[in-house]
Amino acid sequence: MSQAEGSIAVIRLDKPHIAPIHDPVGSIVYCANACDVGTVVVDGRMLMKNRVLLILDEEEVKEKAEKAAAEILNRAKERYGIKLPHEGCLM
Repeated sequence: MSQAEGSIAVIRLDKPHIAPIHDPVGSIVYCANACDVGTVVVDGRMLMKNRVLLILDEEEVKEKAEKAAAEILNRAKERYGIKLPHEGCLM
């Protein structure tokens, strides 16, 4: 017989936007958001601890996302000849 690994998300309930807590489940469903999740364990593996991702390099992900977004915008500008409102504001 094998032991199944557990999964859990630790959610902070001490924030003003969640209070007062009369119904913990209702408060999580209707008031909590992603910023309130501090630690996540899936199948016994800790993925995030104290709001720090342990399985990804956040800076690398951000850089790749910025590069991909710029490529998409450049293709759209070339294909459709559009100018974006913020183009005159960037350095």
